[in-house]
Amino acid sequence: LARATVNAGGTALTLEDLRPLVTNSLGAVNQNVYNSGTALLFNQRFTAAPVAELQYLGVKQVGLLSGVFGLYNSTDFNVYSDNGTTLKASIDGATGVATFSAINVTGAVFSVKAYGAVGDGVTDDTTAIQAALTAMSSGGDLFFPPGTYILGSSITIVVDNLRIIGIPGKSIVKAKDAANYQNMFTGSSRTGIIFQDLVLDANKAGREASLTTPAFCINFSNATDCEARNITAQNAIGHASGPGVAIAFGGTSTRCRVMHCRLLNNGVVGKAADGVFMSGTHNAIIECLAQNCLDTGFVIESSSFSMILGGQAKDCGAGWAITNASATTSVGNSAIGVVVDGWTAAVTGGIQIGLPAAGTAGNLNHTTVKGCTIWHTTGTGPAINVRRVGSGADGKVRYLDIEGCK
Repeated sequence: LARATVNAGGTALTLEDLRPLVTNSLGAVNQNVYNSGTALLFNQRFTAAPVAELQYLGVKQVGLLSGVFGLYNSTDFNVYSDNGTTLKASIDGATGVATFSAINVTGAVFSVKAYGAVGDGVTDDTTAIQAALTAMSSGGDLFFPPGTYILGSSITIVVDNLRIIGIPGKSIVKAKDAANYQNMFTGSSRTGIIFQDLVLDANKAGREASLTTPAFCINFSNATDCEARNITAQNAIGHASGPGVAIAFGGTSTRCRVMHCRLLNNGVVGKAADGVFMSGTHNAIIECLAQNCLDTGFVIESSSFSMILGGQAKDCGAGWAITNASATTSVGNSAIGVVVDGWTAAVTGGIQIGLPAAGTAGNLNHTTVKGCTIWHTTGTGPAINVRRVGSGADGKVRYLDIEGCK
């Protein structure tokens, strides 16, 4: 934004001229509002944000000249910029005070704070988050500024082509204590949903006694081209009704990816939870870390042409598994360069390949395991366990290739 124009007087103002106008309402404007003195960016209605946050939102997410921006004051919201290059405003003549605000448009960034979210780690922000999503009928970016946002009930995604984003390590969404629901974020048959740069905490310690269902951070079924990028998903937990999962793209999901994510402290003894679970076709788990996940760190199940590429499973029940639990044959799955450092599951071992349930009719064919390291310091059970629980006409493990593992 090279310059700004004030409607009332028609006088061109430089960025330096604008600085004192916002000082009273935003505080230390030189630190909070401007990016390198050459571009004017902001993230949410009526609220200042640090330079690092503005740079991330403006440069990495939408570009310096994208979106619609405005200069706001308490008496006049007659403030618009329709091309991202000039800033038009009517400034309060009595006080000279103005603050910056985004005007959301299709495809733009929607801050949850613009819809009433607080992010103080105490207030239940579920209604505000849902309101922001409701406004995003054509998709766009749902942005969580730094803070801890409490989620009292599940958020269901009902639109496609949506990114749910934050600031790495600073934007936290946490399930509310004693809240009895399964999925923090969920959706069915969605396309192009991306979770990025968030910490998602299913809060097993605060919810275990109240849950009548497993707890998931992300749980999507039959998804297409959906991703989790640089997500920390932690404290999921299972239940007597079934295991929990930190990040799941299940059903017949296609071309979904979980990449550069951290799956931490999921499950407890007797209430198992996986780090990542994927089923369908052409899905991938890429360079992730699963630590202290009791059940399995990474699971590819009832899938074809899917893979686990790189990454590490440390001190999980089992490190990773490629299995088939369906009546249809699974084919062409692989695990390449995955490190397993310790495991505790005597039955499955460090790595499980096979058909873990009796009555599974489908085969598991042409599975490839290459360059994996299995390091055992605690626990019992085999390093690699190829097993078929069924018998007779049940499916079989066929054409398995294990190369270069140690």
